[in-house]
Amino acid sequence: KAGEDYVVDVDRTGTSADRNPTITIIDKDTGTDQTNTQWVEALHQFLQLKHNCKLSVQSLKAVFISNVSYFKLYDKLYGLTGTLGLRGERKLLEEVYEADFVILPTAKPKQFYQRLPIVLPGEEAWRKCIRERSEHHVLKQNRSVLVICDSVNDVEVLYQTLRVNKRLKIHKYTREYEEFDVLQSQEELGPGHVIIATNLAGRGTDIKINSGLKSKGGLHVILSYLPNNVRIEQQAFGRTARCGDNGSGQLIIKSEDVKPGASPIIHLKNQRDIKELERVSKMKVYYEKQTSAEEECFSQFKKQYNVLMNKIKSGVTDKEVQDTLLRSCIDKWAFW
Repeated sequence: KAGEDYVVDVDRTGTSADRNPTITIIDKDTGTDQTNTQWVEALHQFLQLKHNCKLSVQSLKAVFISNVSYFKLYDKLYGLTGTLGLRGERKLLEEVYEADFVILPTAKPKQFYQRLPIVLPGEEAWRKCIRERSEHHVLKQNRSVLVICDSVNDVEVLYQTLRVNKRLKIHKYTREYEEFDVLQSQEELGPGHVIIATNLAGRGTDIKINSGLKSKGGLHVILSYLPNNVRIEQQAFGRTARCGDNGSGQLIIKSEDVKPGASPIIHLKNQRDIKELERVSKMKVYYEKQTSAEEECFSQFKKQYNVLMNKIKSGVTDKEVQDTLLRSCIDKWAFW
């Protein structure tokens, strides 16, 4: 869906002179543009037709290596992360990489307070609640609020909802090319601001706050959807209460899928965690059956390619003809 899974826009990387609009995939977990990625089986080309974009050639996979195989080329692996995820995700890393885990305590105690989640049945109630909670924290408590959204479309919806109140200093941040001093420079954030953003602002972003905001309780984070896994949720709330500062957060989500007689958020999180365990399990099976087979085939192709390359170089003197024959060999492999 446009505005959720992808955007239709001109190249914003500065690497292409072509100003025709293109289909750019959005990674919903990180909010980043996947400019060099295409959907397979001509889905990307059908979307280009739908939005009257310039058609691109279908990409073929010829030379490749999986992340798992690439990391296994190293004798020793060391990693550092703030979010290890659930037991199922850790177990996958243990089985695939034979990795051990050590949890290091933070240098300073975490001063984070999470308010009770709010689950609402429809979009209108969801928008109203986020507006009221933002106004409460900004206008009554003199703090600043970061609203993290699931998609570009949700950012636009909430931006239009909140901008009605002229007393709020509202900023939105949806694409990497957009310049926003609060998130991209050393400028410190003070009280009175509302930042509405995708996960670009919810992952790995260090929002520095000034002494005035610290004295009022720090930054408040509203997570306006239930992320696909615990790691993304922890990353989002990790934008506040950094380096021993105070901070708070709250889930305010919309959902029709609420089981009668149960706590809505517990039910939704249980469903979420089950789906994540299924995803991790399928990912491991896919690697063992599909990816490993592809890499074995590629390994055999490399051997044959090297034999063929030596024969061509010994029998053909023209360098251009050599390159043409070898490229043709790679193309046939990619089509196969």
